[in-house]
Amino acid sequence: MKRLLSLLCLLFLWGCNPGFLDVKNNKSQLVPSTLTDFEMLLNKYTVMNTSTGNGLGIASGDEIAVDDNIWLALKKLQDKNAYVWSKDLFEGEDVPDWNNPYQTVLYANLVLDGLQKLKGKEQDESTRLKLEGYALFFRAKSFFTLAMHFAAPWGDTDNEIFGIPLRLDYDPTLISKRATVTETYAQIERDLLQALDQLPKQVPVLYLPNRACAMIMLARVYLVKSDYEKALNYANMALNEGYSLLDYNSITPGVSYTFPASGIGNKEFLLFENVNQVEYFSKTKLIVPTSFVDLFDSNDLRKSYFFTKVGNLYQYKGSYLGSASLFTGIALDEAYLIKAECLVRLGKVNDGLQAVNELLKYRYKPGAAPEYKDMTQAQALALVLLERRKELYLRGHRWYDLRRLNREDNLKIDLKRTVNGIEYSLPARDRRYTFPVPEEVIIKSDVLQFKR
Repeated sequence: MKRLLSLLCLLFLWGCNPGFLDVKNNKSQLVPSTLTDFEMLLNKYTVMNTSTGNGLGIASGDEIAVDDNIWLALKKLQDKNAYVWSKDLFEGEDVPDWNNPYQTVLYANLVLDGLQKLKGKEQDESTRLKLEGYALFFRAKSFFTLAMHFAAPWGDTDNEIFGIPLRLDYDPTLISKRATVTETYAQIERDLLQALDQLPKQVPVLYLPNRACAMIMLARVYLVKSDYEKALNYANMALNEGYSLLDYNSITPGVSYTFPASGIGNKEFLLFENVNQVEYFSKTKLIVPTSFVDLFDSNDLRKSYFFTKVGNLYQYKGSYLGSASLFTGIALDEAYLIKAECLVRLGKVNDGLQAVNELLKYRYKPGAAPEYKDMTQAQALALVLLERRKELYLRGHRWYDLRRLNREDNLKIDLKRTVNGIEYSLPARDRRYTFPVPEEVIIKSDVLQFKR
């Protein structure tokens, strides 16, 4: 156990260093070697599930507002710069949105390497395969989060070379370089498909992924790639795993936060994960635009369950973590929304609307849920995307959606905001939708910088 704790300390130090991918390391150091050791690594939720990225994407999107005085007083430059879409985003600071997902990848690779060495030896092979599935899933999800921020958007052929570094070995002495965008997504798909074959249907804790998590992640990946047939297939598979939606009418919302802490008791909650904390994500600093709250019908329980009015402003209290920390994990409602969008895009409009109706039955007051039908494809798609924006508020999806929807002329959005009397803008398809790699990583690797 002592050698395992020593290794964990080393891994923690690598993860906190912006250049940890290139730290020199002697591979002869003592490393975990048993199934129990590897299970301990995967259960280290502070690495695998917490502060795993998405913070700067949420800050850069159009879901929140920040008071001028709060913005002016911010201490972290990247938090300040993300909100106004500065080209020089990090200004030499450490970047948790880069460091933390790669720390998760490092842990996953350490587990995968060790489990491979145990293959064929006398042991519990079913446990070995299950642990391998967990590790593959965590690596894939981390790669996906990194790709959504540091890789060029899917379909941007002019910048195809700007994928992410695909670390597939735990040895930090290997020099990093970018994969292409296509290679990046291909690796994510490979990891998730293999994980799906090895993950259990049920897991003992919400910090570990089950089969449904892999299915929803695959649906998410294919949605980003506009492969609607495959996205629909995996969304349907997840919906057939035996889980169900939380009926908002069945719960008594908490005073400070609506939902139960850590997802316990929320039956649609599948995987715990929270966002890297940005200074203005605290409950008292984060302002929900009134124009967004007004999109919710008075009979829609989400209006009062997600938001609370303080004076003339709205604050957010609807995190599925039941705390001020923003939930970026996996829940079943996402599968309904992916299913609805894919059906509409594939021309099955009423089927897609029925998927939306099924979700909304669990969100509205009894007997008040709308029954959408007989819309044009364009109207139905607009409705589904609106419901997606409302349901998945502050879960990290909006930044993903802006990047993918900007490929379509009729759906692209130009963002604008005024801060301290100055108007800032982020046009659709702007290069600032891809974050730069931290400069210290550029210096210590063969990674090409993306010029914003």
